[in-house]
Amino acid sequence: MPLGQGDAYPAECLALHGVAADVVGTKFRRLAAELGLRLSPYYVRRPRLWPAPVRELDPRTAVSRRWRYVYLRVPKAANSSVVMSLTEHLPEDDPAMKEARHTVRKVAMTSFGELAPAEADLAGFFVFTFVRNPYHRVLSAFLDKLGEEPSLIEASESTHVRYRRFHGREIAALDGGRVTFLGFCRWLARGGERVNAHWMAQSRFLDLADRIDVIGRVERIDEDLPAILRQIAPDRPPPVVRRAGPPPRQATMRARDAYTPECRRLVEQVYAADFRRLGYALGDI
Repeated sequence: MPLGQGDAYPAECLALHGVAADVVGTKFRRLAAELGLRLSPYYVRRPRLWPAPVRELDPRTAVSRRWRYVYLRVPKAANSSVVMSLTEHLPEDDPAMKEARHTVRKVAMTSFGELAPAEADLAGFFVFTFVRNPYHRVLSAFLDKLGEEPSLIEASESTHVRYRRFHGREIAALDGGRVTFLGFCRWLARGGERVNAHWMAQSRFLDLADRIDVIGRVERIDEDLPAILRQIAPDRPPPVVRRAGPPPRQATMRARDAYTPECRRLVEQVYAADFRRLGYALGDI
């Protein structure tokens, strides 16, 4: 029955109205942020990137004006170790960067969306990234962010709780009501790959730059990262790879047990561009 003039809305209606307003407000802010990025000097010149989820991708770009490098920060590809090694071997001028933990250093670095018009062509910048075997990277993302073993959940409770709250119900519905790696792979194939940077295809990050000077591999990080650091600053002392980030999930060692034929087929389908472009062999689990 419609409310008449002077009638009061029930408390439940007011509460629902507040929730709806929060949801609408959040979506509006996200759309505004996405539009703002697309209108920035870097992205406005690259319409090929407009369909990409740039709000997720742009914070994963790191530009050093002092050392003239660009690092495309692919998550779950030794990202924390690379950032720690970079900022310790090649310190920035910003005092806050020197004092910050490595997790803060990541977000404090300049991104593509923050570049001035004169910098947007990346002329004179050395562009590099690190990539990883897609089988191992996807499993690592699952174990780190969602997990299926109580010991892992207890070790990183806040991360697992947050990611399960966002995605757990959809994933569990695809494998008997449980959050499993098989359900995760099925969810990725239904569009989940685009949802979060931690398991997005590595090709999406590489596509952000017009050129990439060097692509390092996690499997060779002890050789590739020092070589990259020497290329950026040949006059600096010999570089040392610093290990950082969450506790290792041993995804490489556990992959053969984790991958069923269906999981393998789905990962090869969703990340086909990564296998093809990055040179990782199908079946190399």
